[in-house]
Amino acid sequence: MSVWSAASRGGDELDSALITLAEDHELPLAWQLLALGIDISGAALALARKAIFSKRSL
Repeated sequence: MSVWSAASRGGDELDSALITLAEDHELPLAWQLLALGIDISGAALALARKAIFSKRSL
């Protein structure tokens, strides 16, 4: 499922898509979605941030 179709559905599907983006180094798109105010859970945001910052420190 694409991130854009997940964004239209929201919820857990979007949370999962954002985490996958962060893990795959597609950080700009993940941050763009967050900047657009796409509603994601706090837990998914924390996991995405953790993945992003752990990749940057490698």
